[in-house]
Amino acid sequence: MDGSFVSIAEKDTYLRFLKFGQREDKRGAFEFRDWKILYGKDSGVCVAYLGNVTIQCSVKVLPKRTNKPNQNRGISKIDLSVSEMSYSKFQPSRQSLRTLRKQLRQHIKASIFWSKCVDDEALCISRGKAIFQVNVSVEVIHADGNLFDATCLAVVACLLTTQRPEISVDGDKIIALSTYERMPIPLQVNHVPVSTTFGFQSASHFIIIDPTRKEEIVLNGSLTVVVNQNGEICGCYKKGTAALPAETIHRCTEIAALRAKDVAVRL
Repeated sequence: MDGSFVSIAEKDTYLRFLKFGQREDKRGAFEFRDWKILYGKDSGVCVAYLGNVTIQCSVKVLPKRTNKPNQNRGISKIDLSVSEMSYSKFQPSRQSLRTLRKQLRQHIKASIFWSKCVDDEALCISRGKAIFQVNVSVEVIHADGNLFDATCLAVVACLLTTQRPEISVDGDKIIALSTYERMPIPLQVNHVPVSTTFGFQSASHFIIIDPTRKEEIVLNGSLTVVVNQNGEICGCYKKGTAALPAETIHRCTEIAALRAKDVAVRL
C-alpha cells in the first residue's frame, strides 16, 4: 500500500469500466497518451510531457579523474527528484516516495546505461587516469502515473542532444576546453531504448497500456518492457504479485517493439 486510497465502491466501479475497455480519459485499452519533447537552448536539456505528466531533465558530461588502474569506461550518475508536491491528488506516503525514487533510478540505470545506449568506452580519456562522467538530473514536476516511461523518454531525449567538451591533456592536467576554444563533440548514442508500461488486473484478466495515477492505484500489477528501435529487448520489469501468462508477456513485448520504432522516429 502506498498511502493513496480510493473507496472500495469507487475501485469496483472503476475496475468494471476498465474491464469493458472504458477509461476515464476516453482512451482505448491499448492507446497511449499524447507526448512531446520541448528542448532547451543548451544541449542536453529538455522537458518531456506524457499526458499530464511533466518531467524536466538535463544531462552534462564532465571529465573526472579515476584511481582505478584498469578503468577504461565512462560512468554515470543519476540525481532524481520527486516529492509530494509533484502530485495534485492521490499523494503517496514518504516511504513510497523513497521506494519510487530508488526504482526510477534503477530503471534509468538498467534500461539506458546498462543496455549500452551510451558508448561508455568512448568516454575514456586516459586508461586508469581520467574518464568522462555522465551526470543526469531528473525532476518530476507533475506526476500522473507511468513515471517509468516518462522519465526514460526524457533522459533518452536529452542524451540525443548532449555534447561533451573537447579535452586538452598536458601531463597530469586535464582541461575541458570551452565552446569558444573548441567545438564540443556529440555524445555517441548506440540505440534508442523506449519504455512501455502495461497495467493489469489478474482477477479480471485484462490489460491496459500507459496507466494513469488512479489506474495504478486500482490495478494490482504492472509490466514494463524496454525495447529499442531495432526490436532488441533492453529490460523487462514486473510489479505486483499476480502472475502473467507467457502469451500475455509476448503480446506486450510485440506492442512495445512497435511503439519503440514510432518513438525513435519522432525523437
